[in-house]
Amino acid sequence: MLLGLLLGLAPALSAPSAQDLVPGESWERYATPGEAGFDAAKLDEARAYYDTLDAAGAMIVYRGAVLDAWGDVERRFMCHSVRKSLLSALFGPHVEAGTIDLDRTLGELGVDDVEPALTDVEKAATIRQLLQARSGVYRLAAYEPPENPKPERGAHAPGELWCYNNWDFNALCTIFEQETGAKLFEDFAARIAEPIGMQDYRPRDGYYHYERDKSIHPAYPFRLSARDMARFGLLVLREGRWGGRQVLPAAWIEESTASYSDAGPRGGYGYMWWIPDGELASHGAISALGFGGHAIDVLPGAELVFVLRVNTFERRRVRLEHRHRLLGMILDARAGEPKPEPRLTALEAEARSELRTLPPAELEQLVGEFPDGQGGTLNVALKDGELFAEIANAGAFDLLPLVGGRFELADYRGDPVAFERDADGRATAMVIDSWPEDVWPRSTPLAEDVDGDALAALDREIRAGEFGLIDSLLVVRHGRAVFDATYSNDYARLSAGRDPTPHQYNYFHPSWHPYYAENGESGLHTMQSVTKSVTSMLVGVALLQEHIESTDVPALSFFAGREFPDPDGRKAAMTLEDVLTMRAGFAWDEWSFGYEDPRNDCIRLEAQGDWIAFVLAKPMAADPGTTFVYNSGASHLLSGVVKDATGETIDAFAEEHLFAPVGIDAHHWKKTPSGLPDTEGGLYLEPGDLARLGLLMLRDGLWREQRVLPEGWVERSVTPWVADIAPDNPRRDDGYGYKWWILDDGQGENPAVYAALGFGGQYLLVAPELELICVATGWNIYGRARKSIRSALVERVIATAGR
Repeated sequence: MLLGLLLGLAPALSAPSAQDLVPGESWERYATPGEAGFDAAKLDEARAYYDTLDAAGAMIVYRGAVLDAWGDVERRFMCHSVRKSLLSALFGPHVEAGTIDLDRTLGELGVDDVEPALTDVEKAATIRQLLQARSGVYRLAAYEPPENPKPERGAHAPGELWCYNNWDFNALCTIFEQETGAKLFEDFAARIAEPIGMQDYRPRDGYYHYERDKSIHPAYPFRLSARDMARFGLLVLREGRWGGRQVLPAAWIEESTASYSDAGPRGGYGYMWWIPDGELASHGAISALGFGGHAIDVLPGAELVFVLRVNTFERRRVRLEHRHRLLGMILDARAGEPKPEPRLTALEAEARSELRTLPPAELEQLVGEFPDGQGGTLNVALKDGELFAEIANAGAFDLLPLVGGRFELADYRGDPVAFERDADGRATAMVIDSWPEDVWPRSTPLAEDVDGDALAALDREIRAGEFGLIDSLLVVRHGRAVFDATYSNDYARLSAGRDPTPHQYNYFHPSWHPYYAENGESGLHTMQSVTKSVTSMLVGVALLQEHIESTDVPALSFFAGREFPDPDGRKAAMTLEDVLTMRAGFAWDEWSFGYEDPRNDCIRLEAQGDWIAFVLAKPMAADPGTTFVYNSGASHLLSGVVKDATGETIDAFAEEHLFAPVGIDAHHWKKTPSGLPDTEGGLYLEPGDLARLGLLMLRDGLWREQRVLPEGWVERSVTPWVADIAPDNPRRDDGYGYKWWILDDGQGENPAVYAALGFGGQYLLVAPELELICVATGWNIYGRARKSIRSALVERVIATAGR
């Protein structure tokens, strides 16, 4: 999800002289490389090489304007050890003002550490020696890699040996704040970030990283964007000047970037700056370097600053020699002098369409302290209208509202987070969402606050046969599977003695039910009437792609040319929404007789050659939109609707536009005699893939950043257009939406739950407020089970989650 750059689209701007040019509110870039005197083809070769690296962003600044920018230059990545050069720069104004005396010793400053205390020899180290990494204090420190070797304590006196040593660098933060009375990140903002117009930095983009068992002195990680690091590099290149203002003392820039030590393969070392040798030395190069390949290279002789960023959130890395090769290619692209008045354009950023704005009152409901899942807490705070999470030993990350009710941890941009809320809408927990790749990410009931004892009991009862013939059970919370089990049932034995015809509508034949036999061992299971809910989703997809205008269009408009033997004019008033909500108005009886009884209209439908003709010939029994009647035939009309609207059969349309985006590879859809896929009950899916469709619904039709269902479609689909399907039956008060059952609207004590339900025991249950999905498959057609798996999941798993 990288932020693209709209390069070269703004009108040309006037160009100051090269010595004065600095960015204003935003960066300017050369309209073409030729305007800056660079060879475009060679710069393209450098870009092609950059694309082979595991980098996340880069900026090339030449004479104060952007020569080129690649990747994500606005995202605030971790700086790692670049932080040390930032702190070094900040010492400059305070040294000039006399607030800090570089020759004061640790003893004079009263600086010590955890037991065993510093020795008298160690306390003789000066601030200057710490800046040079020559303190002679070889102790454990926060934020340093375990493979960073140091000499034994007391092996060398202060000033005697260069040793890259986080103890020196961290103690300098303590000394800086002690001597100046300022807080590091606020002082950086006031003295550097604000004067040079950093666009992205805020003091909360840094934090103090303590490891108190090792040291009292914290590390001080920064997060900065490439475009802000490039400003800092340009400030150093200009010897501390920014336009007409001297932001950092020129003498300090010279002193701090001189080499005082041989630092091995990386060249020399100054005051927490690296001084490269080799070819870069001919340009007077100095570098701020960080773990993973983060770098600010300042080349005064070439009037160039180069910034490289790496996504170390994801443990990416670019090696030093590869960065040097890339920088060499950039330098080699210089062909001559810039034009006297080069054309410059604004460097702009692309707006992120998946972000949304929330009203202040709703943001206030999300403020609080929440468990972090590791025995601690994280704090969600609101400042200046911005919501952010303060995470121990990670810093503060903005919480950006995403379409679909989730939030992104800005900069990190890992799995989204979601808030669980109470009845008043106030957040009670914050959890990290996940997305399935080839398989579902795994977690535990305890970690996701699901009743593990209830799941274990269900598993025992299923294996004991108390729920009849159950084939699988999957429970997913926050995008992670907390329970996933399959069960073995001998359907060949159970079907013995019944009709042996291997027909797709012989429900007792094990070649077709409950598993699709041609699928072998991969586990495609009949979905039965869950198919109706999936078909509803596909109507939504067709609306998103503008194949269908709205759900208010007449249903018969998709069947032009067909004859309707029944002259009842009410059919013409039937809308697509009436079909979706089981209020089509046809005379239809599917519930008075069992599904083995030839009087059942659904069984009669499956005996026809043209199912759509059979349905459309049915007389009307009620005005469309007035009366709920469960009607599989009307549901099959949607197969014809999608075929007429899109020009594709619904199975082909589903494969490209619904299944592929969410990662469903294996599926089968039964065909009717006329060749149309059976949308009343013909779909076969694996249980884990059915859960993917539940996650798509739960995430408001978004799969990661891709919108698969129209905005608002999920809400319409699970709105109870029929509040009670059986008002005369007090034991059945389910509502009905767009082919989705509403088991609980969430207005009472229990959480909202909507469901896709199928004959024989196919269940997809979604509890949106809990980010919880339950999938069960089975084949309970051989007799009545003692217990209902649907009821058990609702009452024993969903009702107890998060409590």
